[in-house]
Amino acid sequence: MARFAGRRIVAALPSDVAICTDPVLGDAEIAQVGALLADRARCRVLMALIDGRALCASVLADEAGVSRSTASGLLGRLTSAGLLRVETHGRHLAEYFHITWD
Repeated sequence: MARFAGRRIVAALPSDVAICTDPVLGDAEIAQVGALLADRARCRVLMALIDGRALCASVLADEAGVSRSTASGLLGRLTSAGLLRVETHGRHLAEYFHITWD
């Protein structure tokens, strides 16, 4: 097995081409997002917010077809993963969720 810049090479190719088997930075992050999107209710929450609106948890629970307590867990996971951002509005400090695009 040949080495190229400290990395293992799978096959011998022309001298200016190399196939690397080492994981690329970002693979773990992509897998985490994939795991989040594997849940149908979480996808429904994201689909409800895809148009840029900010919605409260109770509306998102209805959109996802889950109970409010289940929605709380879904929103917590999506928020901690950085896919959603929470804004607090109003006198009663209602939380509104929207997709983080940055």
